[in-house]
Amino acid sequence: MRVLLFVLSLVLVNAPAMADIFVWKDAETEVKASFPDTWKIINNQKPDTILTVIAPDSKARPICRLRVREDNRFRMYPVQFESEIQRVAYSDKFWKDYLVEQYDIVNTPETMDRAGLGKSFASRALFSYNGEVLEDNLFRQGLVFASHYYDFAVIAECTANQIGWAEWAPQFMSFFASIDYPNVYGTHVNGEYRDFISRDAYQE
Repeated sequence: MRVLLFVLSLVLVNAPAMADIFVWKDAETEVKASFPDTWKIINNQKPDTILTVIAPDSKARPICRLRVREDNRFRMYPVQFESEIQRVAYSDKFWKDYLVEQYDIVNTPETMDRAGLGKSFASRALFSYNGEVLEDNLFRQGLVFASHYYDFAVIAECTANQIGWAEWAPQFMSFFASIDYPNVYGTHVNGEYRDFISRDAYQE
């Protein structure tokens, strides 16, 4: 029996650690995201980009980016106004300006408000564009979310060559669903105070 336990302990000690999901957190903004450990973190190309990951598919070249931008315009509003803030500041006009700035020959067949990202409301856009030379000029498709929370905005986007878009779209959605923000607003409802006028503490 002791020999068996010793053998089992050796197997457990020497067994390689296999992690399926990598949990990442930005040290400055504390924005978090999760993705498969087979995805590779690469250099960010824009100053406001905090995370860029590429999945292991040389044909589809799936890439996801996470951006955080300071936006102090609405920090005086309570959290219940975040839905209206999103529809005013991060909706159709925002997508027209943002996507044209980022990509060549952009087509945006669908946008939608009242989506969600992290702890707040979000707008999303489905788009396509011409890939770069490094991507063999392939037609690429993408999905992007934009959300506002207190004094910052988060933009999360994933793109892939058309040849592999259908396969990667569900994994992109898992990436978006994993994104989370640090708590800024209070999470407890006010009220439920002790009735200290008509009841004494010893009665409770």
